[in-house]
Amino acid sequence: MPSTLVIDSSVFLSAFLEKEVYHKDSICFFEDLKKVQYKIIVPSLVIFEVLNNFYRHGGNKEQEERIFRNLQNSSAFSLIPLDSNFLEKIYLPLHHHFDLKTADSIFATIAFFYEAVLISWDKKLISQTKKHIQALTPKEFLKHS
Repeated sequence: MPSTLVIDSSVFLSAFLEKEVYHKDSICFFEDLKKVQYKIIVPSLVIFEVLNNFYRHGGNKEQEERIFRNLQNSSAFSLIPLDSNFLEKIYLPLHHHFDLKTADSIFATIAFFYEAVLISWDKKLISQTKKHIQALTPKEFLKHS
């Protein structure tokens, strides 16, 4: 099992929202990650997607600010900025491997570049990327680790 992971927004969102179907599973996944030293890569897009969805699900400003600070300042993962350097060095040369909507393409391309496992609750994303990268749900990952 590779030691590098790219974690999709769906996993973070499920961990933050108690109403989400995979809330408990996401919490368990993040707790288990603390037991083993994985390099965790998170595109900065995660922050935007999590905050937007959190707001749409009734989150308040105070909760949003706490989530933002936790994601932005976490030492548990490397936050990858989606800037011109990323576009030139990673995205442009590699994104053609994936015929996906933009956000999913970013996650898949980063996983491909870093030879990482993509972790997501999005079964469609997982099935569409398996040809080029290893992609698993958090539950599947925990079974294999």
